[in-house]
Amino acid sequence: MASGTVRYRRVATREDPDLEEQKKRRDELVDKISTKIQAAAWVTGAGAMTYFTDLPRKLVEDERVDRLFLNISIVCLMINCCLMAYLTIYVPFLERRMTKEQGQPVTLRWEIYCPRMIPTMTVLGIAVLITGIQAIWPVFGWLSPLIVFLEFMGFVMSLHFIPFPC
Repeated sequence: MASGTVRYRRVATREDPDLEEQKKRRDELVDKISTKIQAAAWVTGAGAMTYFTDLPRKLVEDERVDRLFLNISIVCLMINCCLMAYLTIYVPFLERRMTKEQGQPVTLRWEIYCPRMIPTMTVLGIAVLITGIQAIWPVFGWLSPLIVFLEFMGFVMSLHFIPFPC
């Protein structure tokens, strides 16, 4: 050992609040990046499925597609999109407007403000799944559930990439 004095530091007896804050921010960043990567994987998988199965052209041109079930599926999907827009755009807008009018923060909880919205969207989502499978079953057979599920997940996960601050 080299001669001279050896300096020791005192061991912290409690956690440093700045270190905990850094860890918390780093964990949040890692979660956010992980979520974006998973969403990108779902969207890429849905895009690849759409490309390799030539799904849009088959839905429009193939005579084997059951048009009744396809139309029901599209209508249910559009109603679901409208309800989602209502919950994610209009309700926060209403909260901001009520906050300005009353001068104090107002929070509108979905469960209280519109209690039947989530069950309705769930039923519509199941209807989209079932009618979508029924519509493309004559064309793709046993791959139909996989195709509909993958397209649904890609559609849902694509919402991660919309730059909207809700």
